[in-house]
Amino acid sequence: MISKATGVYIIMLVIFGTGLWAILSFGSIVLRAPTDVSGKWELRSLTNDDHSTAPALHVMTVEQSGRYARVAIDQDKPRSLKLSQENLDTSSAGADRTRLTFVGSDDPNVTAIFDGKSGLDEYRVECRGPLQGEWRATCVARTYPKHAKDQPATRPAPTTTTTTTPAHARL
Repeated sequence: MISKATGVYIIMLVIFGTGLWAILSFGSIVLRAPTDVSGKWELRSLTNDDHSTAPALHVMTVEQSGRYARVAIDQDKPRSLKLSQENLDTSSAGADRTRLTFVGSDDPNVTAIFDGKSGLDEYRVECRGPLQGEWRATCVARTYPKHAKDQPATRPAPTTTTTTTPAHARL
């Protein structure tokens, strides 16, 4: 027979564990990190069909921390922007489209809209403000490595094994 104090202790542990599980489960469903667009992007004309060989018209650098971003085009003064809207469309045949709308923190007339397929390093970018226009943006350098959508950040990355031939065997 367990004492009354031990019973209360066990009940409190069960209630605490259930509450913690509910908070973590609900939080992981509702709260997720916004799509990461940080890195160096080359901007090319939308009208050019062969965008891989076309010269870059501009270079855009994006520094992003969650909903906040600093965007600089052609070494211009970086503009502080805040993610105001993220639309994820997974319902249509051309599924997994993402549309990110960044609005200037200091000047709401400065905007940058990224529109494209999720997970690709290519977006259609529309800018309003000091440098206006629409371009095809291709990521040439990421600030942070990409993660697979189904791989949580807490799962260890797969290890690769390399074999080397001993020096005496290469002769």
